[in-house]
Amino acid sequence: MFKLVDWKKGRRDYVHGPDIYNGLDTALKECFGPNSFVTKIALRTMAHGNVFATFGDQTAGNQSKRIGVFSYVNEGSILSGILYDVDCGGSENRIPYDEDSMQYSLDLKRRSISCSRQVNSTAEDIVSLVKAFNLASFPVKGERWIVSQFEFNSPLPERYSEITVKLVKNFNDKFTVSSVIVDEVELGSVRFARVEL
Repeated sequence: MFKLVDWKKGRRDYVHGPDIYNGLDTALKECFGPNSFVTKIALRTMAHGNVFATFGDQTAGNQSKRIGVFSYVNEGSILSGILYDVDCGGSENRIPYDEDSMQYSLDLKRRSISCSRQVNSTAEDIVSLVKAFNLASFPVKGERWIVSQFEFNSPLPERYSEITVKLVKNFNDKFTVSSVIVDEVELGSVRFARVEL
């Protein structure tokens, strides 16, 4: 089992989806080399403890809860693993985080939002853009928009010049699918779900 995340950001009471993506991508590169990358993360529930990953069909201990699955590329093959939320006890690590500092251009007619100034990691900025778009297009009360799935056909670059996110599908203002374009290359999609607070 590999520990991916042992912190929470800002005022969140759950582990931020992009931190799971970034932690998993780092673990893959450390284990399998620089050409390995995350192709898909499907989260079924939020993590409130530390997030761990197992590769293949390994299982975690009794104090863990399965929160999702992932796929990754290693030496040209697509492999899979499982994500777990593990309550390790002890103090809770917090990292300051302000996604509201991101400046973006919102175009509701074209169903898109873009940013040309990197604020955080590429995964974090993608999620911030989708969240901002969804909040502007489908406002919520007593609920929040959270990332439920990443799906990419190539690695996310560490640095970028521009990200554009375009709404592809909206399911009753409860679930969205958005395409992700980084530096004019479509890399995949991100799915968001509306959940109660």
